[in-house]
Amino acid sequence: MIKKIAAYIEKLWTASIRRQLILGIVAVHAVLMTIFVFDLVHRQQTFLHDQGVAQTQSLAESLAANSTSWVLANDVLGLEEVVLSQTKYPGLKFAMIISPLGRVLAHNDLSVVGKYLQDENSKTLIDAGHNIRILQQSKDIIDIAAPVIANGQHIGWARVGISRDDVTQNLQIATRDGFLYTSGAIAVGVLFAVFMARGMTRSLKHMVEVANELQQDGKNSRIEVNRADELGTLGTAFNALADVVDKREDELRHHRDHLEELVDERTRYMLKEMGERKSAEEKVKMILNSAVDGIITADPHGTITSFNRAAEQIFGYSVIEVTGKNLSILMPEQHSSVHDNIMAEYLKTGEKKVIGVGGREFQAKRKDGSIFPMELAISELKNETTHLFTGIVRDITERKEAEQKIQDTMEALQTTQAELVQAEKMASLGGLVAGIAHEINTPIGVGVTATSHLKEQAFNLEKTFNDGTMRKSDFKSFIETATQSTTIISANLDRASDLIKSFKQVAVDQSSQEARSFNLLGYIDEVLFSLRPRIKQTKQKIEVSGDRDLIVESFPGPISQIVTNLIMNSLIHAYDADDEGCIRIHATGNGELVHLTYSDDGKGMDEETVNKIFDPFFTTKRGSGGSGLGMHILFNQITLTLGGTVKCQSTPGEGTTFELTFPALKEA
Repeated sequence: MIKKIAAYIEKLWTASIRRQLILGIVAVHAVLMTIFVFDLVHRQQTFLHDQGVAQTQSLAESLAANSTSWVLANDVLGLEEVVLSQTKYPGLKFAMIISPLGRVLAHNDLSVVGKYLQDENSKTLIDAGHNIRILQQSKDIIDIAAPVIANGQHIGWARVGISRDDVTQNLQIATRDGFLYTSGAIAVGVLFAVFMARGMTRSLKHMVEVANELQQDGKNSRIEVNRADELGTLGTAFNALADVVDKREDELRHHRDHLEELVDERTRYMLKEMGERKSAEEKVKMILNSAVDGIITADPHGTITSFNRAAEQIFGYSVIEVTGKNLSILMPEQHSSVHDNIMAEYLKTGEKKVIGVGGREFQAKRKDGSIFPMELAISELKNETTHLFTGIVRDITERKEAEQKIQDTMEALQTTQAELVQAEKMASLGGLVAGIAHEINTPIGVGVTATSHLKEQAFNLEKTFNDGTMRKSDFKSFIETATQSTTIISANLDRASDLIKSFKQVAVDQSSQEARSFNLLGYIDEVLFSLRPRIKQTKQKIEVSGDRDLIVESFPGPISQIVTNLIMNSLIHAYDADDEGCIRIHATGNGELVHLTYSDDGKGMDEETVNKIFDPFFTTKRGSGGSGLGMHILFNQITLTLGGTVKCQSTPGEGTTFELTFPALKEA
C-alpha cells in the first residue's frame, strides 16, 4: 500500500514542470506558514501562561499580606471581607485563607468555611515549607498558594485559583487567524506559480516540438529564441547542439565507409596481441617452474592459485592437489589455526608483520605430515582488478643442520680454548716452579757445603780433644770456622726463605679468585722477584716506578698473570738473544682508577699485528715458544676480571707501550 502511494506521488510530481512548480510553491508556502503559525501560537501560549502564573502568584501574595492581621486576630468576618474583595478579579474561580492544617478560615464560597480540605493538592500544604507553592497549572486553571507569615512564623495559606478559559479562547482565535493567513499565502503563491509556469511550459513545448522534428530528420528545424532568461540560453545552446550534431553526422557518414577496414585491422591486432600474451604467459610459467625456490600465489582468502615445480618438490603436493585449497594445508597446526585470523586482521588494518619482509624463518608441513624449517618472503600485488599474495619459500633443512654442526664445532672450540687457556696458566705456574727450584738450589747448596765443612771441623776438633792434643789455637780456629759457616748458612737460608715466600704468594694469587687489599708496586716487585730466574738469562733490565704508597683492593692473581704475560711477551718477541734493552713499569692512581703503563724499547710491531695482538691463538713465533694465548688471556683478565681497559701502541723499531686502566676498588 505504501509503495503504491509513493508511486502515485512520484507520478503526480513528475507529470509536468508546471505541476512541479505549482506543487512546490504550495508546499513551501504551506510549510513556512505552518511553521510561522505554530511558532506564533506557541509563543503566545507561553507568554499567556507565564503572565497568568505571575498574575495569580501576585494575587495570592497580595491576599496573604492583607489577611495577616486578621488571621492573627482570628477575625473571620475581617478575613471574609478581604477574600470577597478579590472576587471581582477577572477569571477568579476561588480565593481562600486556610490554616496550616488545611482548615478553611475564609472562602468566596461561604459554604466551605470551617471545613477541612481533603483534596491531594491541599494535603501537600500541611507539611510544606514557607515558600510559594504552585499546586496546579493546566489548560483550565492555575492554583497557587502563598504562605501567610507573621513575625517569621507560618500562620496560614492564601490560596487563589484563576480560570484559563480566556487564554484558551485567545489561542483559538490566533490559530484561526494563522490558518487564514496561510491559506491566503498559498492562494497567492498558486496564482504566481500558474503565471510563471504558463510562460515556461510554452517555451518548453516549442523546444519539444523542434526536438521531435529533428528526430524525424528535420535537419533545418531550429528553436525560435525570443527570451533573455535561462530558457532563451537553453534554446541558443540547443540550436548550437543541433548544428554540432549535423556536423558530426556528416563526419560519421564519411568515416562509416572506413569502419569495416578499421574493424578488420583491429581484429588482426587483437589476435596478434593474444598470441603474444599467451607466449608471455608460457614464458612466465617456464621461468616459475625453472626457479630453484618454491613460488606460491594465493588470494586474500588464502586460497592457492599457483604452485610451481620447486614448491611441488618441497611440499610433496602436485599443483592439481593444492590449487583451490587453503594455505593452511602447508602449515603445522600451531600456524594454520591462526593464519586466517592474521590475514583478516591485515586486510582490515593494513599493518604489515610478515608481508614485504624477506628472509623470515617458519615451520612448514609436507604432504606426508613431516615438519621442516623454511625461509619465507611474501610480497603483495594489488591493483584495480587483481589482489594476490606471492610467497617465495626455500627448504633450509640442510642449512639448519650445517648451522647446528657449526654451533657444535664452535662450542667444542670454545671448550678447547678454555682448556688451552688453563693449560697456559698451568704452564706459566710450572715455569715459575722450575725457575724458583733452580734459584733455591744455589743457597741450599751453599748451606749444605757450609754445613759439611762445619761438621768436618767439629769432627777434627773432637778427635784432638779425645787425643789430648787440642791446642788453644785449634779451638780458636774452630770458633772462627763455626762463626763463618753459621753466617753463610743463615744468609743462604734467609735467601731461600724469601724465594719460597715470594713463590708461595705469587702461586697462591695465580690460583685464587679472591680479592684482597695490597700495595700494587710492592706486589709487582714480588712478581718480578719470582721471574728473576728467567729475567737474569737476558740482557734486559726492568725499571719499576710510580706511587709506592698506592694501595688497591682487587684480584692479585690476574695482576700477577698480566705482568708475567707482558714481560714474557717482551722477552720472547721484542728482543733477540743478544739484544740489550729496558722494560719500564709505571703505576699511578687517583683514588678511583689505577693507570698502569708498561713499555719496552724492543722491535715494535706494525699496525696489522697491533690490531690482532689480543686475538686468541695469534702469534708471530708459532713453533718457537709462542702459543698465541698470552695477550688474549691478558685482555680477558683486564676487561672481564678487573673491569678495566687496555690499549696497545707500537711502531716498528720504536718499541711497544700498553696502557692499562682498572678500578682501584673492585666492586663486590
